[in-house]
This record gives sequence, structure tokens and C-alpha cells, in this order.
Amino acid sequence: MSRVVRLALLATWLCALPLAAAHAGEADDAKLAERIAKLRAPGALEREFVETKQLALLAAPLESRGVMTFAPPNRLRWEIREPEPSLLEVAGDVVEFSKPGTKPRRIDLTREPGARGLVDAVRLLLSGEFAALRRDYELALSEDGAHWRLSLTPRAAALRRVVARMEFAGVADTPRELLLEFANGDRSRVRFEVVP
Repeated sequence: MSRVVRLALLATWLCALPLAAAHAGEADDAKLAERIAKLRAPGALEREFVETKQLALLAAPLESRGVMTFAPPNRLRWEIREPEPSLLEVAGDVVEFSKPGTKPRRIDLTREPGARGLVDAVRLLLSGEFAALRRDYELALSEDGAHWRLSLTPRAAALRRVVARMEFAGVADTPRELLLEFANGDRSRVRFEVVP
């Protein structure tokens, strides 16, 4: 599995988080901090998702379904159940990717700055770490009543080579959608639902 493919896989699971639209310098820092604080996971979090990928190499979008879980402070699990089962788990600085009938593959995040940036974005969001997010990303927030969008544009060149932008959208305090725009033009849209 190539480094680019591994990084793309990491990007696709980053989907259970919250945020999106106007530069941090232009947006009200107090509103940004308040929105990010509301996205903080109070404990273990589980969401069903439907992911739609639009890849330049394919004529039609790819759709998958699964469940994302987060256990504070740093454990993430991205399980695809349909159409082809796979599992991506993050614990500390180690990412493990597995599929039924194959040997799991591990990625050391200390050696992959692009992947590390994606993982850290998720951790910071679910921890409500506004100052660290503002340090690492240009943030933009737009709100329309209970609906909101939060956009993160990476400041670090290593992450920008993988992901051009992340955008989260939701209603009230519940994130409902994540959009990933990759540097190569590919896109991934993830829609979340609370597990009953």
C-alpha cells in the first residue's frame, strides 16, 4: 500500500467530527471558540455514517456505510460494513488498517506528518481545543439559525499536500456532515447519524 493511499484512507475515516466558512481573522473568535467548545465529545461517541467518494479515476461515485466511534482522549475507530468490510483504528500514534482475510497494516503517525495532521484535527475537535485548532488551521464559521458550517484549511504544507480543506456542518450541537477536499481534486462527503 503506497504512502498516498494510506494517507487517503486516513482522511476518509476522519469523519465523525464537527466544523466550516470565513477566515478566522474575519470571524468572531468568541463565536468560533463557542462553536468548537460545543463540539467537544462528553465521552464515548458513536455515529453511523454514509460516505460518498468522488475520485478522479472513477466515472461514478463510490458509496460505503459503517460506524465511527471515538473514545477519549485518543482512540478512533472507522468501521466500513458495506459494501466491503474494513476497519481503521487509531490508538495514540499508531494507525492500524485491516480487512477480513488479510494481515493488518500499521502506520506510525510520527513518521507521517500529513496523516498525523488529520488525526490531530479530529482529536482537537472532539476535545474542544480552540487555541490549538486556530494555530494549525485557518478557521471559518458561518451560521444560519441552528445550522452551522465550520471550515478548516491546513496551515502546514505537509498536510496541505494531502488535504486542501475540511468542512463540517451540523444543526445545533450535533455534527451531521463532513466534507474532505483532497489536494489531488478527489472529494469525500460523510453524513452522520446517531446510533439508536
